[in-house]
Amino acid sequence: MGMGKRNQARVAEADEPRPSKSARKRHMTALQELGEALTLLSDRQLAAVPLDDERLSLAVREARRIRQHGAKRRHLQYIGKLMRDIDATPIAEAVDKLDSPPPGLHKLMLYWREESAGDAVSSGDAWED
Repeated sequence: MGMGKRNQARVAEADEPRPSKSARKRHMTALQELGEALTLLSDRQLAAVPLDDERLSLAVREARRIRQHGAKRRHLQYIGKLMRDIDATPIAEAVDKLDSPPPGLHKLMLYWREESAGDAVSSGDAWED
């Protein structure tokens, strides 16, 4: 008795190593922190960052206007969600090259450097759902 296409896909996925839930959460938190760093940049600095996604660019500009803590937190989560669909490495590198980066950026840049080094070893497809 043969396996259906769905079962074959599940077996193929089971052979590929998946990152742990903790690793996925660290990655998502880092994306959200990078998004928060984008909201702290000046207009001149933000213009130097390659934000190709129009929705992300608009969300970053909107986040600057939000003052309420809960609303700002939810909006930063939204920015993190948008960043899952793009390659955030060029954005992180551009923010790292700025002359006066936002506070707390050093820790975030260390994370992205480690991620970039790990991508050289693996294909990087493990983050995709």
